[in-house]
Amino acid sequence: MEVTLLTKIKEIQSREGLTDSEIAKRLNCSRQLYQGTRSGKIPLGTKILKGISAAFPELQADILIFLASDAKSCPNNAKDKP
Repeated sequence: MEVTLLTKIKEIQSREGLTDSEIAKRLNCSRQLYQGTRSGKIPLGTKILKGISAAFPELQADILIFLASDAKSCPNNAKDKP
C-alpha cells in the first residue's frame, strides 16, 4: 500500500506541476526527506503521513489502508500476544 499512496502523491505533484521543494513544503517536511521517501530509500513514516493527511485530505482513506496493512505485518501486534 505504501507504493499506492506514494504513487498518488507523485500524480498530484505531476498534475499540479509542483517541484519536489513545493510538495515537501506542503507535506511540512524537508525536500531530502520527501525525495528519499519517494525513491524508496526512506520508509514512509509518521512525518510524511501527517503531512499527506493535512495537505491532501482526499487521501485519508489511503492512509488508513496503509496503516491497517502496516499493522498486520508488525510482529508485535496486540493480536500476536498471548
